[in-house]
Amino acid sequence: MHLKARLAAVLLAVIFLGAGHAPAMDILFFARMALDDQATYVTNLVTGSAKMLRQTGHADQAKKAIALFKDPSTHGGIHQLAMNIKAMQSKNTLNSTLATPRGPTYDVEAAMQLTLRNNGIDLPLKSLETINRSFAPSLPLRPHAM
Repeated sequence: MHLKARLAAVLLAVIFLGAGHAPAMDILFFARMALDDQATYVTNLVTGSAKMLRQTGHADQAKKAIALFKDPSTHGGIHQLAMNIKAMQSKNTLNSTLATPRGPTYDVEAAMQLTLRNNGIDLPLKSLETINRSFAPSLPLRPHAM
């Protein structure tokens, strides 16, 4: 292969591999993670969201997000996030059974975005998807899923 062709092939590979957004966490994979890894993942989402909000001049929303997830009640962020994850996985399951799948496949980041949005905190999904892009579970996966 000529040098120009090799360079073009490498350039195209870099463009296609680097152009996509960070992969989001599949809900079923998240459900199989050890509880400590789930907690770390969610903590990263919360602290990363607050950091992004502060960086974009929304310190009040950052404080609100932190306070939401510190609330241990059924109105708190963790409970709301868990309910949103469960509802979104139900939508994913229903959508996968249709002859012609409709709508997006929801992930943990989409559930987080919905939780924040329901509490008056606006953060783009693409921003949330960048927070845990290098996350890898440290413990073995559990054998069962939702």
